Amino acid sequence: MSTNEQQQNTEQLNMLKERFPHINENKLTRVLQRHDGDFDKVCARLNQREARCNKWESLETRFGPAITTLQQENPSIQSFKRFRLLKIMERFEDRDTSTSRYQRREELKTKYASQLAQLATSGINVDRPWVLRLLEKHEGDVNKVSFVF
Repeated sequence: MSTNEQQQNTEQLNMLKERFPHINENKLTRVLQRHDGDFDKVCARLNQREARCNKWESLETRFGPAITTLQQENPSIQSFKRFRLLKIMERFEDRDTSTSRYQRREELKTKYASQLAQLATSGINVDRPWVLRLLEKHEGDVNKVSFVF
């Protein structure tokens, strides 16, 4: 390795240490080597990892005590991994989401009734939920929606 490459690697490592002070220097070095010194890839990877960890901590804070209680009361669920239980709790936390989704869908059907009729006459199955999402995304522009098909 040339002196210039060593200097560049040292600079990249120092920048990574500044951005991610909680990660061990050896680990940062290994990640840099694994990605062939591509600083942007390493940052993206570490940011992704950090986001996952933050989500885990958030779920643990919100549902941790409830899961601990459930595991004590029901020994049969102790075999489940804690993270899996946290994700299940997050998914079913708000039982009203299905009704709000239904309400939102009905609102969009009303809002884009004429566009839905146009799409239906052109042979597009308008009962699919993604049709409404596309109409919403393209602000009711039937040409852009039909272009996707």
